[in-house]
Amino acid sequence: MSIIRPPYTGDPLIDSWTNQITQAINMGLTLPGVQGQSGGDGSSGTAGNTTLYLYQRTTTNSAPSRPTSVAYDYTDIDNVTITANNSWLGEVPTSGGKYLWITFRYVSELVDTITQSNTWNTPVLLAVDGTDGTDGTDGTDGTDGTDGNDGLTGASSNVIFIRSANAPSTPSASSGIPSGWYDSPPTGTNILWAASGTKVVGATTFTWGTPFQIEGASVAEVSVYRKNVSTFSTGGSYNFVTQTLTAPTNWSTTVPTLSSNNDIIYRVSGVTSGAATQTAASVSYGSPVIYAQRTDGTNGGTGDTGPRRANGFIYRSTFSAGSAPTGGSINWPTGVLTPPTGGWSNTAPSTTSSGNSVFVSYWAASEADDRLSTTITYTVPVLAQVVVNDIKSVNFDGTVDNLIGPNSNSGTVGYAMDASTGTAVFSNVIVRGRVTNEAERFLSGSAGTWTTITASSTNIHLEPAFSEGAGPYRIFVVGAGGAGARAAPLDPITSGGTASRTWAAGGGGAGGFAAFTLEWDGTTALNCTVGSGGESTGRVDLNHYGNNGGATTFSIGGSVVVTCNGGSGGAHELSSTTISSGGSGGTATIATNALITDTADNVTNTGGSGGYGIARVYTSNTTSMACGGGGGVNFLSKSNTNGGFASIGATNLRVGAGYIAVAGGGGGGPFGAGINASISAASDGGAVNGSDVVVGSGRGIFGTGAYGSYVSGNGSGGGAGDIAPGSSGVIGPYLGSLAQGFSIAIAQPHTGTTGGNSPPLGNRTAIMSGGGAFAKAGGQTEIAGFEYKAQDGEIFGGGGGAAYSNSALSNTSSGVANAPRGGNGGFGAGGGAGGRSQITSSRGGDGIILIARL
Repeated sequence: MSIIRPPYTGDPLIDSWTNQITQAINMGLTLPGVQGQSGGDGSSGTAGNTTLYLYQRTTTNSAPSRPTSVAYDYTDIDNVTITANNSWLGEVPTSGGKYLWITFRYVSELVDTITQSNTWNTPVLLAVDGTDGTDGTDGTDGTDGTDGNDGLTGASSNVIFIRSANAPSTPSASSGIPSGWYDSPPTGTNILWAASGTKVVGATTFTWGTPFQIEGASVAEVSVYRKNVSTFSTGGSYNFVTQTLTAPTNWSTTVPTLSSNNDIIYRVSGVTSGAATQTAASVSYGSPVIYAQRTDGTNGGTGDTGPRRANGFIYRSTFSAGSAPTGGSINWPTGVLTPPTGGWSNTAPSTTSSGNSVFVSYWAASEADDRLSTTITYTVPVLAQVVVNDIKSVNFDGTVDNLIGPNSNSGTVGYAMDASTGTAVFSNVIVRGRVTNEAERFLSGSAGTWTTITASSTNIHLEPAFSEGAGPYRIFVVGAGGAGARAAPLDPITSGGTASRTWAAGGGGAGGFAAFTLEWDGTTALNCTVGSGGESTGRVDLNHYGNNGGATTFSIGGSVVVTCNGGSGGAHELSSTTISSGGSGGTATIATNALITDTADNVTNTGGSGGYGIARVYTSNTTSMACGGGGGVNFLSKSNTNGGFASIGATNLRVGAGYIAVAGGGGGGPFGAGINASISAASDGGAVNGSDVVVGSGRGIFGTGAYGSYVSGNGSGGGAGDIAPGSSGVIGPYLGSLAQGFSIAIAQPHTGTTGGNSPPLGNRTAIMSGGGAFAKAGGQTEIAGFEYKAQDGEIFGGGGGAAYSNSALSNTSSGVANAPRGGNGGFGAGGGAGGRSQITSSRGGDGIILIARL
C-alpha cells in the first residue's frame, strides 16, 4: 500500500517537505518492518532534490499553459521567493477563479532560473470551489446517544531536521521531537540533515529513520604564501558566502614580491568543505613548497668596440655635375670629413661664379670590423642651389629689404625675395592648389572680386555670385545691427527749488558674423534672407529704445544652415542709478552640411555690444546728456568690438551750473572697441564747470580712425582712433586690399569725413572704421538747416554717439527738434545713440552676405 500525501496547504515550504516525506515513505525508506542487519556506510550522495510547486486559478475548466520562466531562491529557508510567468504563483492564490491548478518539478540548486517549460509537470486540477447550497430546514432534536468507547491513537508521520558538519546518528524512538533536532529547518552554517519518522495506529512514539543529507556540500581549493620563511601552522578559515580566505598567521593570500636577490616564496595548498552558507569553515593544508625564487645574474663584461659610421654632404660650385668624387679622409674622434680635392667643401658656397651652379654629393664613411681601415663612398653630384642671399630680377626697381611696412617699396616691375624674412613680390602668381592665409585663415578669397547680397533671395545660385559654377566659395554672413536709443530725460529732480535733468542712451548692438567655405556641387539650390537694420523710432513696448536688427540666414538645399541674428536696440536710462545699456550683439551658428567639408575654416562670432550711457548729476540748474556708440561687427574674431561708452559722473558728483554733454566713442570696428568718453570726479576734481564736452573716437585699421568732434563749450575733441598695425605687416596688406575690395563691391568709400551736413568732423583714413562721436554743449547759436549728427560707421563699423545739452533740454521732457543724431551703423553694425528729437536718431546697418570664388 502507499501513503497519500497530506492535502496542499498553499505554503510552498510545508508542501515541499510533506511531499518529500510521502515519497520517502512510499519508497520504503522508513516503513516499519523487521529489523535487518545494519548496512555499511554508503558513499556520499549527490545534492538533494526539492519539489517546487506552482499554483494558478482559472475561471474555466481548461488547464493553463506551463510556465516558461521561473526564478526561485531557497538560500534563506525562512524567506523563500518564487517568481513565475504565465500567471503562476508560488502560493495558493485566493482569487482568480474557482478552478485551482497545480504543477511541479524537482530542483537541486538553492537559487536558479528555469526557462524550459517542458520540465514542468503537466498542470492538473487540484481543487474546484463548490457552489453554496440552499439552507435546509431545521430538523427535530434527536435524543442524546450513549458515550462511545475511546478510539485508538491515529497513525501519523513527521520529518525532523538538524545541522551538522558530519552525518548525525539515527535518533531514538520518541514521543515528540528528539533532543537537538527541530521540527523545521534551523538556521546555521553546517550542512542540513533530515530524518523521517512514523507512528502506527495505537502507538505513542515515533520510529525515526536514518538521517539523510538535504543540502549539498561546498568545496574550495586555496593557497597561501610567505616569503623567505617556510614555518607553517594551521589556522585561518574560509567563508563560502563571500568566497574569501583568511590566511593563517604570518601567511598571505597574495603572492609577495621578489624584491631582493635570493628571495624565496613558499606556498601551501589546502582544501576546505562545508555548507554553502558556512562563513568560517576550517581548511586542511598540506606542506610548504617553493613557489618562486629570485637569483640575480652577474653583469657581463664590456663588449668589443664596434666599427664606426658617419655621413653627410659636400658641395662644389662648377659648370656641370661631373662624376662621383673620390678621396678625402675622416677624423673619427670628431666625425669631420676632409673633402676630396677639386673644390669640394663641407658647406654650401654663399655665392657662385657667373654661369656656375652648386652641386651636392652625399658621402658615407664606415670602418671595417677590425677597425683597421675606413671606406668612404660618394654619390654622383646633383644640382642643389642653396639660397642664402636675397634674390631679385635685374629689372626690379624696389627695395628688397623693405618689401612691406609703413614705408615699403615693393617696386613696379620685376620680382624679389627677401631671404631673411621670406617675403616675396611678383607681378602675377599662378597657383594650382589652394592658398591659405595662416594669420587670418578665414579671409581666403580674391580681393576686389567679392559679390554682395543685400536682399533676400530664393535662388542665389542663379545670380552672378555663382556664375563660375561648381567649386569652392568663401562666404561671409552678417546679421543686421540694432538701432541706438534716443536719450530720454529723467523726471525733474528738485534741488534747492530748481529743476535738473539728465539724459542718457545706449548704442545698438552689431549683428552676428559667420564665415565658411562652401564646396558647391553646381546644382543644389541656395537661398537667403537678409535682415534689416533696426530703426530708432522707438519700440512699441519701450518708447525710446532702439529697435532690434533682423537675422540674416543662408540655406542649402532648402535647409537653413547659417544663422546670424541681428543686434539688439539700445536702451535709454530709466533712473538716476541705472545705466542705459547698449544693445547686445547678435549670435551666429553654422549647422552641419555635406557641402561644408572644411569645418576648420568655419567662424562664428557674436557682434559687438552697443556702448552704454550714464548721466548721474545731482546739482541744481544742470542738464547733461551721455550717449554711447554702436557696436561693430566682429569680423576679425577679436575679443571686443563693442561701442565706446559715455559716462558723466559717479554717484553724487557735484558740478557747476550749466550744461554738460558727453558723447561715447564711435562704434567698435572689426579691429576693436570704440574709444570711451567720460567726465568723472576723479579726473575733474569733483566739480565740473558748465558747458563742458568730451567726445570719444572710432576704431579703424590701416590708418587713422575717425576723430571725435565737438562744437562750443570748454571741452576738447577726441583723439585719433587706434591705428591697427595691419599696414606694418602684423595682419598683412592682403587684408587691406580685401577690405578695399569690399568697398568697391559695396559701393561705399572707405574714407570720408561725415554724413549729412552737420559741422565737419575729424577726417579718417582707416577702413572699416567706427564713426567719430559728436557733442555740442550750450553757448553756440544753432545753424538753421544743419543736421547735427555723429559720423556713420564704415563697412562693418558702428555709428558714433551724439550728445547735446543746452537750456532747451532743461525746459522740456519731449526733446528738441534739432537734437543731434547718432551715426548710422555700417553693414551689420549698431547705430550710435543720440538725443531725443522730433526726428529719428541713428539706424542700425542692414545685414549683408559677401561671396568670393576661391
